[in-house]
Amino acid sequence: MDMKKKAVLFTLISLLLASMFIALFSAQYQYNLEDRASASNTRVKVMDTYVKNFETYVDDSLQISSYKTLDALYSYIVGRNSFFSDSAEFNNTFYNCLACGYLNCTTKATSCPAPIAGNDLGTMLSNITMLANQTLNIATDYTINSVSVYQVRPFEVEVDLDISYEVSDISSSDYAEWNIRKIIHQTISIQNLYDPLTALNTKNNYRKIIKPTNICADATVNDTCWNMNNTILFYNSQEYRQYYNGTNYLNRFWNKTVSSGYSGIESFLNVSYVSGNNTYVDTYYWNGKYSCPSSNITILEFNFVNPGFRLDAYTAGRYNITDYGKIVCPTLPP
Repeated sequence: MDMKKKAVLFTLISLLLASMFIALFSAQYQYNLEDRASASNTRVKVMDTYVKNFETYVDDSLQISSYKTLDALYSYIVGRNSFFSDSAEFNNTFYNCLACGYLNCTTKATSCPAPIAGNDLGTMLSNITMLANQTLNIATDYTINSVSVYQVRPFEVEVDLDISYEVSDISSSDYAEWNIRKIIHQTISIQNLYDPLTALNTKNNYRKIIKPTNICADATVNDTCWNMNNTILFYNSQEYRQYYNGTNYLNRFWNKTVSSGYSGIESFLNVSYVSGNNTYVDTYYWNGKYSCPSSNITILEFNFVNPGFRLDAYTAGRYNITDYGKIVCPTLPP
């Protein structure tokens, strides 16, 4: 909902900017034709204002398009019922959907899923450049050189756009030209997006929204903040917490359930969707490393959380659960 509000506001701002550009451009004709230098200076100022606002427009467009692209890629893998094969396939698809709204910008044979349609960066930039062309007589040629997407924090994704653009006057070559290449960075919140790992492993029957918990939000591993009561609250909330050995959001797109360091997150799985002698921490459950029988894993059942809810002994210790629970799968002897 916040992104929709921002998109509407962004559209209104772009229209106001366009009106300002038109007013500035029209104003130059009020100058006496004999004062060509003054008119030329006015024209250059108009174009310079456009260039500065174009960069702002690109910056804001990148934020909106990136969020929509992440949402679209979730729909894409759910629709085909398979993870991306690796980070390279994900990055390539992210680039294409962001840049043009198609799975392949060269062929444009298959559109990326909603909600990216009309919100891809190419469409948004074409709209403003066409407006500048028609109303300001300004030509804008741009090239998206590359897009990098990565994660360093648990609930945010970083996007770097390498873009080149050239701005010139259509009617005359006497005015200045701008040739610019910039790296534009945006930090994208992943809140309210769906968790691809849980969805794909349950054929989209179990859809979890990424939402950071406020429960022990500042607590580190084994912090005394965690206890039985807070564990129950965390389970019931179905929210996510930062955890160093958890798997971050991007890695979940290609089923890489490994420790992601400071960008890692974890959540408890609802017993209505899972079963068996596994720990019900999301990534632990799906990678199968915390399940019985195993020589070094003990699985405990904690009915006080929810009937049938299970954790491995190590994770129970991390959450400071003092109830030892019911052993459903003991550690095997060496």
